[in-house]
Amino acid sequence: MFRRRTPGSTSARDAVPALDIHLLCYEDLEPFSLTIKQGEIFGLVGPSGSGTSTIIDLLSGRKTPLDGAVSIMGYDVRRFERRARQLVGVVPQLDLNTLGESGTPVEHLQFHARLIGMSERSAQKRIPRVLEAVGLARYEYLQVSAFSFAFKQRLALARALLLDPPLLLLDEPTRDAQAHERTAFWELVLALRAQGKTILLATCDWEEASALCDRVAHLSQGKLQAVWERAAKPNAAYEKSCSRAVEPT
Repeated sequence: MFRRRTPGSTSARDAVPALDIHLLCYEDLEPFSLTIKQGEIFGLVGPSGSGTSTIIDLLSGRKTPLDGAVSIMGYDVRRFERRARQLVGVVPQLDLNTLGESGTPVEHLQFHARLIGMSERSAQKRIPRVLEAVGLARYEYLQVSAFSFAFKQRLALARALLLDPPLLLLDEPTRDAQAHERTAFWELVLALRAQGKTILLATCDWEEASALCDRVAHLSQGKLQAVWERAAKPNAAYEKSCSRAVEPT
């Protein structure tokens, strides 16, 4: 499914990468560099403890790197941190634990919108759209306490989409999902890519990486071992079929 990356020409779209990482390091994570193109799904693949989740935390600002540089859509994170962070939506592993057990999806999103500085008017317009995008529109007034893992994960994704960021960071989003829930979430990810989102996915599941990713970086014991790219693009008809919102099952 994947082959080693080979040097090639750079297209106009590649001129400004969605994410450019230069010699980033943190404790047991060896310095590494990566460039992620706009519009691709890029996978960070490795077993537990390999460093994939640490990279997501470093890129999202949850952890501070010891050294290195990161730019998001051309904005250097050190010089333009506020602007760069606004361009990123994050679904970390801990997100499910911070959703709480009371309230409805609408109430959760309204609260989060206030936290990130959205105006009430903007939130009123945006919340129905993100709930529709993640397949939760019909469940917007149910209690989150009644939600399954899959529904809570979709709500976490809705939170990440509130500001309509061009870049999404997903940290093992289907780790505890059942098989049918995992497949449905994959379709959501492909739908978001079809809408132009760039997605960085951390996973320990090579099957998930093969189903979704255009390229993958293989990590082991905090070291980037190799970067692989898909030998053939996903079926266009299948991607088109995934461009609509998918209802949870």
